[in-house]
Amino acid sequence: MTLLAAPLLRAQEDPAFQAWEQAENKKFQEFRDANDRAFYDFLKKEWRGVELAKGMVKDPIPDLPKPPVYQPTVTKEPAPTPAAPPVVVPPPPNKEPVAVEPIPQPSIEEADVKYFGTTLSLPITAAMRLRVADKPGKESIADFFASMSAMPYDELLLATKKVAEARHLNDWGYCLLLHAAGERIYGPSSDGAALFTWYLMMKSGFDARVGFSTSRVILLLPGQERLYGVMYFSFGADQRRYYAVPLHAGTTPGESQLYSYEGTHPSATRPLRFAVERVPVFNNSVAEKTLAFTFGGVEHRIPLQYSRDAVTFFEYYPQTEFTVYFDGSISDGAASTLYNAFKPLLAGRNEVEAVNILLRFSQTAFGYKVDKELFGREKPMFPDEVLYYDYSNCKDRAILFAYLVRRLTALEVVGLDYPGHISTAVRFSANVPGDAVQVRGKRFVICDPTYTNADAGMCMPQFQNVQPSIITLRKP
Repeated sequence: MTLLAAPLLRAQEDPAFQAWEQAENKKFQEFRDANDRAFYDFLKKEWRGVELAKGMVKDPIPDLPKPPVYQPTVTKEPAPTPAAPPVVVPPPPNKEPVAVEPIPQPSIEEADVKYFGTTLSLPITAAMRLRVADKPGKESIADFFASMSAMPYDELLLATKKVAEARHLNDWGYCLLLHAAGERIYGPSSDGAALFTWYLMMKSGFDARVGFSTSRVILLLPGQERLYGVMYFSFGADQRRYYAVPLHAGTTPGESQLYSYEGTHPSATRPLRFAVERVPVFNNSVAEKTLAFTFGGVEHRIPLQYSRDAVTFFEYYPQTEFTVYFDGSISDGAASTLYNAFKPLLAGRNEVEAVNILLRFSQTAFGYKVDKELFGREKPMFPDEVLYYDYSNCKDRAILFAYLVRRLTALEVVGLDYPGHISTAVRFSANVPGDAVQVRGKRFVICDPTYTNADAGMCMPQFQNVQPSIITLRKP
């Protein structure tokens, strides 16, 4: 049956439920394992004050206000395209069909949980609603941990892991799923939801922890990749960063002074990976649009699909390292339509011509706006987002262009991180003249997806004497 909020509240008021809860709260000795018992004892005493540091800024120099346009200095016949081998468009990968709905597991009670526009039925029982202190403190948090250790949460944990697998959730998506379940039990933005998420993240092997201020509990998460624009503090010999990542758009910890603990549950040691190896699937919602660009005096129209699910999931994705975006996945619909549209355009072209076509598409098929103008905040985009929004900037175009080159030509690409600008460079099979960088002893030709009408080998004038940091991408 489906539980509503009212039965959960009535369960708290029921004398039998209260008696059961009191009995469970007295059974601290009945922990599920010795590690839980030891961790509970630790939580009762080992807390200290910490100061959250301001979120790191990836690049303090503003993005280019508008893209420059390449203007030939001398009017003459265009130079012949350098000799290069013909491009070979790899065949599309074979992917297993997406299984959207996980196989439901039998449970006594279930509740509907809202998650990114879809409704999931999860085994949530009234017994999972524990007492949460009005004012957070180490004693009340330790007691919550002890009570949770006696809860029958295994079925819920199994169900959420099945959902994560079926819907291609990464670690961050899984954390948000647990928090959605916690909010279903304790209410939106509640201390109970934060504590519930903390406990089940630890039971899933993650080194999650909590802190508390004078007014609230804050979930703190370690990232395998760095996060930017998110308050954090560092603990331990390795100075691992723990981020107060907003679980709702636009929320912040509010206070920088917290109390937290420095130890770790022995079975909860993993940091969260923010890498995106598969695009999440919620409602299989796709949309279509057509983008146009001109190359060689001919207009080309590119019909494509993109995933609305991906756009929704990534809208408030924590800002992280550029490698995550460059190596990020793209939805199956976007991948197949881009492949089908560009394959005939690249047929018979050599490597340089093919890359120049993809450059012109990336440079001119979208309007240009900086993040602050478009979103009011810093926000690099994943490929599906670049296709969805009518505007993008240098970071986004570089990310999409790198995907297209790697996918459609199989050439090696690196990202170039200049002060206030992101570009790319491509390693061609032949010696292509023009501006280039050396990466691990190999020559990569600069290809700038924001330098309008510029071909391979043309660097923006203001960056010609600037040495960029190299963003190395994994092999596709």
